[in-house]
Amino acid sequence: DKNCEGHRDVREKEDILNGQHIINKIADAKRALKIQPGVFRDPAFQYLGESILIWSLRDYMSNSKWRDDAIRKSLRNIESRKQALMVEKEAERRRREKTNSGTDGNGDNKDDDSVQEKEDS
Repeated sequence: DKNCEGHRDVREKEDILNGQHIINKIADAKRALKIQPGVFRDPAFQYLGESILIWSLRDYMSNSKWRDDAIRKSLRNIESRKQALMVEKEAERRRREKTNSGTDGNGDNKDDDSVQEKEDS
């Protein structure tokens, strides 16, 4: 009988094992809110709806440690992007030089055969 008070413990244990107990449903709901790694920059966020932080820019900038850290990270990020852009431009310049230099990719001059043919004539 479903309403038998004496068998309630047995029914609860079966529900837990089958994943139908209220505790299982609450745990499933919590797991569904899990944030995947990399979604937010801050790894402290683990579940959606977990917390909220409201802050003031004035308070942030008045704290010299926070301000200097933000400026340092920003400058480092800018330098990193500049470096990546320079590497990309250098690679493009080398590709253009390679195609315009007259080599066949092995360091041999493309015109060597044509010069040899002219000398043989």
